[in-house]
Amino acid sequence: MALNKHGTISVEELLRDPVAALDAYDPPAEQWKMSLHKDVIRQIQRDFSKPSDAVSDQTFLKDVHATLKAWYGKRAWIIVDFPTFKSEIESVASRLDRLSRFRIELFQGVCTRCFMNIPPLESLMQDSPTEECIGCVTSFLWNTIERLNLTTGKAKIVSGSKTLHHFLPGLLPPMDNRYTGEFFLGRALGTGAEKVFTDIYGGFVDLAHELVNHKEFMAQVGEGFNTSLTKTLDNAVIGFVTREDRATANAIAEGLKTPVVSKRQLFDALLK
Repeated sequence: MALNKHGTISVEELLRDPVAALDAYDPPAEQWKMSLHKDVIRQIQRDFSKPSDAVSDQTFLKDVHATLKAWYGKRAWIIVDFPTFKSEIESVASRLDRLSRFRIELFQGVCTRCFMNIPPLESLMQDSPTEECIGCVTSFLWNTIERLNLTTGKAKIVSGSKTLHHFLPGLLPPMDNRYTGEFFLGRALGTGAEKVFTDIYGGFVDLAHELVNHKEFMAQVGEGFNTSLTKTLDNAVIGFVTREDRATANAIAEGLKTPVVSKRQLFDALLK
């Protein structure tokens, strides 16, 4: 798992001042979108002993479906209807239970079988991910997302991560085509694939490892739209990209033609 140069720089820059990145995040203007998400996360954290129990609750599933459509906004029409959504989530319920014990900030390495010459689809069909192994869990997560058909399009990273985040808030951040893609890749995610997901998830794990020890950042987890560590990481990524978009726009307005990746680079360019 390795980020490209753009993603590596983004992670380094965010870690220099994670609270500033988080402060630059603008939560949804429509309060009902926030309320939907917060209610679902509150339920999965407090009311269900395991994800499959939540999957068995039709009211909860309808709330997740409604949240997904709200997050897609004007493109909500591409989300499958509720009966199809219900069937798709039920098909991976047991896999979600096997993932629910893991937390993004606790991975410590990889195990030997991650490097075995066995296709992930075959090696992980029956086996659960091993404790603390980021390679196994990432492969198992991707294999689970790949099975889901939640939209009429081909892109699965966004719809899969946004949906499964509400069943695995301690493990999987919701990913966004524009902001997540721009932060980690320097471009939109597009349809994405296993390597894209693997690299981006590894980047989120790196952020979690560092920021879980950052007291000021962690103090904001659970506040407002920072409903879990993974959502707080997502919010910081969105805030970082938003802040850099503004810096770039200001630079262009001032006649600076050289593209900038970060505010630090912008300051350096302006001082030349």
